[in-house]
Amino acid sequence: MVKKKFDASLKYPFSKLASTEKNVTIDPKSDKSVMIKVKMPAEEFDGLIIGGINIRLNQADDTKKESEGGMQIKNIIRYNFGVVLVENETVIVPEMKMNKAFPSQVMGVNTVKANLSNTEPGIIDGLEVVAKVTKKGSKEVLYEATKQGLRMAPNSTFDFGVSMDNKAYQAGDYTMSVVAKAENPDKEWSWNKDFTVDRETAQKLNAKAADLEKDYSMYWIVGGIVIGILLVVVILCIIFYRKKKKKAEAERRKRQAQKRKRKKAPTNRPNKKRPIAGEISTKRSEKNKK
Repeated sequence: MVKKKFDASLKYPFSKLASTEKNVTIDPKSDKSVMIKVKMPAEEFDGLIIGGINIRLNQADDTKKESEGGMQIKNIIRYNFGVVLVENETVIVPEMKMNKAFPSQVMGVNTVKANLSNTEPGIIDGLEVVAKVTKKGSKEVLYEATKQGLRMAPNSTFDFGVSMDNKAYQAGDYTMSVVAKAENPDKEWSWNKDFTVDRETAQKLNAKAADLEKDYSMYWIVGGIVIGILLVVVILCIIFYRKKKKKAEAERRKRQAQKRKRKKAPTNRPNKKRPIAGEISTKRSEKNKK
């Protein structure tokens, strides 16, 4: 059994003031009066001290038989009777505060909790609580919850949960904003508390969560990065191929231009004038005369 944690403002827990027999035996078809001793505080107190008397059947033997029979369900019936202690008629105005926000779970569902306290010895009736969770420094609401018709006992504390709807915890810094409105007394409180989900806590809670919705965002991110790298490689290859092709084309044109220049350039050898047939015969006759 989980030990009840009292609020720090509670001076006189009823369980510390009252005492009785732990086990009482009652015969079949009979009744029995049980005395409960209450030791009042030495000093007069204002407001209310609220407690309860819990009665349940001792089912140790039955539970053993059920375990031997292989049954998985154990039902325990309890009877609770409320007790209110008051010494004067001083009117107490309740006051609320938010102690902390923290990551947790409720029945296998990831749930962010706000620990709230009623720090005065008066009852808060008609309480409405609205809570929102955001990334630290962001206004985008990730998760939210609203509950109405709540009631807080004097000097008590409870955890108000905001379900994450089967989402997984992501490590990081967050802010929980809470607004509480009461009908009696007619008051309103608001708080903002930062909290951190470290990687170890996120992994631990996610491993225990039931029906956790799988987050494929990382796969999309990795896939996007891979596709981006491939696109960059393809673009670089295209650019490299085009530059290489352009360079080869320029070199080819340069070689063709050089060939054309060689064909058009004049030679340095003198052109010898070939004699005409008539001139040859004249020159020969002149030589004969000599």
